[in-house]
Amino acid sequence: RRRVEHPEIVENALDYLEKESERLKKLIEDFLTLSRNGQINYQEEIFTIESLLLEVKATFEFDSSNEIDIEGGGELYIKTSKFALREILTILIENAIKYSPDRTRVFIKYNKKEIQIIDEGVGITDSEKTKVFNRFYQVDKSRGSHTGNGIGLAIAQQYAEIIKAKIFITDNLPEGSIFHINFEDSFVFFVVYKNFVLFFIKKNAHDFVSGSIILREGRPFSPVSFLR
Repeated sequence: RRRVEHPEIVENALDYLEKESERLKKLIEDFLTLSRNGQINYQEEIFTIESLLLEVKATFEFDSSNEIDIEGGGELYIKTSKFALREILTILIENAIKYSPDRTRVFIKYNKKEIQIIDEGVGITDSEKTKVFNRFYQVDKSRGSHTGNGIGLAIAQQYAEIIKAKIFITDNLPEGSIFHINFEDSFVFFVVYKNFVLFFIKKNAHDFVSGSIILREGRPFSPVSFLR
């Protein structure tokens, strides 16, 4: 009956399934390449972190009872592989939902240093905080009835290495976990506020540039033009 009264639901669901099938196909191909110790080089793009987070959030709206809240300040641009960062976020949000009670919130906070995925789930013991990123590692069964194939977080970790980011876990007190995607090694950021632009460019551990730009009135900021 809902299909007759709301045909747009069917169309949206089919579109979602098509996109997800393509994403999973690509993910499997990349994992096979990674398992052969191959190098995957993705073209870097310039985009806002918020736009990517909203895109990833939308993929969970069809089949999750958990709410996802996004919190971050300013129009923050980043230059990196959009595909790789999307996959890292998708894997970590899936994991947060998987180990959280139904109808609880998953929080995503971001700034120029990192993105945090925060859940209110069962948490991860200190002894497992690094082990969960190993291929085929199965978490302690005391965490609950959820089981997986043990490759999701390993893939996220390898994508992070490709884009020179770091993933680590801390506790979300009183319960839950915080997955950090840290960008401090090699990234480009722009923070835009009205006609004022702050930029941060870090090529490696010893090469860091920062500064500011004042835009002429009525002239939009183009990070693509700035980096040429």
